[in-house]
Amino acid sequence: RGYGRMKRDFNKMFTSYSEKDGNNWGINWRSSHYKRMKDAIGIMQPALKKQNLKVLEAGCATGDMSRLILKSIKDLEFYDAFDISSEAISICKEKKLDRRCRWFVNDLADLQLNESYDIIICCDVIYYLPAYQQRKCIDIFYEHLEKNGYLFLCVPYDKKEIDWLIKFTRRFLVENKENEYLWLWCKIESMLLKWYGQGKRGRTTKILRALIANHKLMETFVWLNRKIFPGKHSHMYMLLRKE
Repeated sequence: RGYGRMKRDFNKMFTSYSEKDGNNWGINWRSSHYKRMKDAIGIMQPALKKQNLKVLEAGCATGDMSRLILKSIKDLEFYDAFDISSEAISICKEKKLDRRCRWFVNDLADLQLNESYDIIICCDVIYYLPAYQQRKCIDIFYEHLEKNGYLFLCVPYDKKEIDWLIKFTRRFLVENKENEYLWLWCKIESMLLKWYGQGKRGRTTKILRALIANHKLMETFVWLNRKIFPGKHSHMYMLLRKE
């Protein structure tokens, strides 16, 4: 998978970040990204309702999902969040989301944790690792969860990846497992993003951005995905519990 090369790329990924445009992914304005975050938080709700909640977000990027998660927590003790990119962590700190947030640089491939948590959240990150490191990472998550603590995973839908995750998470009880129907919209969105990135700033790029950020348009294609391509999924969510 070339994880070493990807690791170097991650450290450069956020150098052009702005609050308006996000990074090159457009992670803070794309309709698909927002839907995935909201759906993920909906599935996490049983875990987020605990009192004196101790949270770890593994792979927090620039804190866009962190902001939404924090809004859903009623009783927070502390919120730890890390990313492999020091640039991304600097951006998170600048946002000053909550005084109980503790941001730090860490690498899933060489994971070291000192706390125990009620919920560990790992979205769109673990699949970058080779299988043996995924297993190691999930074992570390298990050891650093409190009894009846939760692990939430989100990965792009790929049967091989999912089979690995199911195998590696057998020590957990599966509380919820759902698939996301963004496959069709993501195909279209990727094409629009490509045109958006290639175009000069002007009326055309404004129209493209408006289309990419349009939630009603995205939901229309989610509905079509369910009706026409019910077996095609973009992501899988898993909420797991440690007994």
